[in-house]
Amino acid sequence: MALLPFWHRPVGRAMFYTSRAMHHLLLLAVGMLALISLLLAGTAWRLSQGPIQLGWLANRLTEALAPGTGQAGVSVGELELVWEGFHGGTDHPLDLRATGIRLTGATVRTQAAI
Repeated sequence: MALLPFWHRPVGRAMFYTSRAMHHLLLLAVGMLALISLLLAGTAWRLSQGPIQLGWLANRLTEALAPGTGQAGVSVGELELVWEGFHGGTDHPLDLRATGIRLTGATVRTQAAI
């Protein structure tokens, strides 16, 4: 009786398909790692050019802070993501900077502005 190649034997087929699946999974993992690295490098480059305006987040923050009952509310004018570098240490190089913060009372008069 002739010896069959390993891929014709049940154990050989299982090894063959498992190794192919692992190969594809590793290719996917390396591709995702490369994509994430490119996104992080692009974000770092953009932050080195200056602050990133986050107007959409400022609007959502204002909506979240508004009680909707006609009482005192808070509004945020501008919100930006700023890279301060590593001057203050490596634990907080990114900052969210909010400007134009207004606290309004029940009469919709500005009570405080920053």
